[in-house]
Amino acid sequence: MKRTKHRLRHPIRAIREPFGTAGLILACIALVAAIGGTAWAAAKLNPTQKKEVEKIAKKFAGKPGAPGAQGPAGPAGSNGTNGKDGAPGEKGEKGDTGSQGNPGTSVTSSTVGIGGDAGHCVGVGGSKFVAASGNTYACNGEAGEEGEKGEKGDTGSPWAAGGTLPSGSTESGNWSIIFTASAAKQVGSSPISFGIPPAAEPEPHYLDGNEPQKLAAEEWHAGSGELCEGESGSELTECEEAHEALAEDCPGNAETPAAKSGNLCVYAESEENVAIYKLHGFIPTQFLFSGRTGISVVTSSAGSGEVLEGGRWALTG
Repeated sequence: MKRTKHRLRHPIRAIREPFGTAGLILACIALVAAIGGTAWAAAKLNPTQKKEVEKIAKKFAGKPGAPGAQGPAGPAGSNGTNGKDGAPGEKGEKGDTGSQGNPGTSVTSSTVGIGGDAGHCVGVGGSKFVAASGNTYACNGEAGEEGEKGEKGDTGSPWAAGGTLPSGSTESGNWSIIFTASAAKQVGSSPISFGIPPAAEPEPHYLDGNEPQKLAAEEWHAGSGELCEGESGSELTECEEAHEALAEDCPGNAETPAAKSGNLCVYAESEENVAIYKLHGFIPTQFLFSGRTGISVVTSSAGSGEVLEGGRWALTG
């Protein structure tokens, strides 16, 4: 019996023969598709070949592997630029006027409340406003207790009982004389009326120029520039005593007039074209029509032209 000799085939040949050359190529492509994906493997196949490759790839493809671990987070992206502001929208139309609410009703105090509504303005009264959304209440405030009557106050100043200026109280005012003289020694006058007359006629005094300041400095002697300048003997003594008394009766000046009780002190502040006639340092006839209600101040012109004299006065009861 003749023995048949078997030869071992080459490995590549053993694969190629069952499939043929074309089949081998398709099998290889199918293997690549199963491992790396069909998109790459079947990039240049015809439709029939693609179907064969997909069928082989499905047959030999393994099960999907477990998901891989999550990769590290990527770096944060940079902020985008702000968009351009949009244009303002158009103004809406004016809404319709709402309907007028119902008028409130005023009620008096009660032990229940306004209009019988318990708990609202009990005992004080007020107003109730009715609306669709509900009622609103405006309550009156509670009346406070009546205070005690205060004591009678003192009589107001300068008014006093009897209508006379009280002793020690002072009233003051302004005075002025203005006229045009055609020659020297023409006279003019200014009335001074007392708002509140004193109980008795006051003793009037006239102080001109810097006389108040000299009295305050006791400059009433016979020296140069003093109030009794040029006087001597008994006349000097009389002049000094009179000025010393004047300083006590009129302790003020034209800016802040003052007078001792029972005295009227008239202070001259402005003197233009005025002739001052003095006898032993005093003006003999400076006042006319003196009385409880007032007095007139008289002046004389030094020459022709406008005469101006004025100041302030003080009267103390």
